Amino acid sequence: AKLVKTFGKAELAPVGRAPINLVSYKDNDIVTQYNYIDNGDDTDGDGNGDGLNDNTVYYYKIRTVDFIAEENDTFYAWTVSSVNKETADISPPAAPEALSVVDLFPKWTINTQDNHPIMMAAWPHIDDRYGHGVANDETFYEYRLYRSTNTNFSSGDIIYQGTNNFYRDEILTGSADNVYYYKVTAADGTDNGGVNNEDLSAGPLYGPINPANLDKTAPAIDNRVVSIQASSATINLNLDESSETKVLFGSGGSCSNLSRSVGTAVNATSAAIQLKKLTPGSTYSYRILTADSIDNKRTSACYTFSTPAFALSSVEKSASVSSATLKWKANANADSFIKYTNTKTKETRIVANDAAKAANAEHSLALKGLSSGTKYTYTLISKDEYSNRATKAGSFTTDKFKATKVSVSTTVSSAIVTWKTNV
Repeated sequence: AKLVKTFGKAELAPVGRAPINLVSYKDNDIVTQYNYIDNGDDTDGDGNGDGLNDNTVYYYKIRTVDFIAEENDTFYAWTVSSVNKETADISPPAAPEALSVVDLFPKWTINTQDNHPIMMAAWPHIDDRYGHGVANDETFYEYRLYRSTNTNFSSGDIIYQGTNNFYRDEILTGSADNVYYYKVTAADGTDNGGVNNEDLSAGPLYGPINPANLDKTAPAIDNRVVSIQASSATINLNLDESSETKVLFGSGGSCSNLSRSVGTAVNATSAAIQLKKLTPGSTYSYRILTADSIDNKRTSACYTFSTPAFALSSVEKSASVSSATLKWKANANADSFIKYTNTKTKETRIVANDAAKAANAEHSLALKGLSSGTKYTYTLISKDEYSNRATKAGSFTTDKFKATKVSVSTTVSSAIVTWKTNV
């Protein structure tokens, strides 16, 4: 209990400081008993029962006062010692703020040793719990866990009383499809000679928990689409509930060697998981792991895919008298190089663009300062982010430098010649 000293000799030296009762008496009267009963009634109308708190020790003293008008002096005397009284404990402790009940053996996992449902109930400790068992002036005595087959709870539904904040409920009978409701509360009490007074005050019951309504189903994959490139793949997933998702993968056509993993820790109903550093022209296997917020987990079947060989395609070329442009596509994120050679002079040059293009995006490089009417050979080169290389060879011939549409106009003493060139 809390100890409160209401007033003392030094504190109430001036007359009139917070007396709780003033009475008149005759100086020679030794018969009449003057009593003040502080029973908590709200006599002052403040709604607090005269300001007394429950489960609290209050101290009382009495002093006698006289007044001599001629001298304008006040004389008083205190009782030598005080008396104290503890108010009753009428306020229960608060109930735990949460309650979780988990079915340890759902009906599809019940084995021969545990052939009935077993529920594990747990709740957080309350803050006001410096009691722990029977002791004098405890504000916390025990937790009480109730179980019922409906939402109407009574004292007969208590299945656990104690100071632990968990309980393994193994006394359930009947089929595994029975529905049970649970509540938890806290109680306080006192001890009188080692025997509980049986005046425990139960706190408010926490809302019922029905284990049958707990989510025991792991997230399922509604849709799976795999986008495959030469050195990477993206697995796009749609799930039936928010989930963390991980992909275990490895080389080969079976899931016996899934040595790599990648995933997302974000709870979402969709995910796009990219597998990188794959070898072009290879087969990979993988499984998908999903887990929801209460750790229901699911592992998918074994899936496979094959990466295509790293290759270049869709080559386009255009040449003029002194320049040419080459375009192509690569089936992986890659940069762009062209190595080209003048077949007459055997001079070889290289033009490059180190900026990587996305898979299947168009690569385009221009070759300038070429000789007219000359055949050139070339090699297109693309290197992906993992240094895999793809090449494609070819040739083109620049146009000859020539004049066209020549025309001549003459006069008596002059002539004008006009023409056009292809550069």
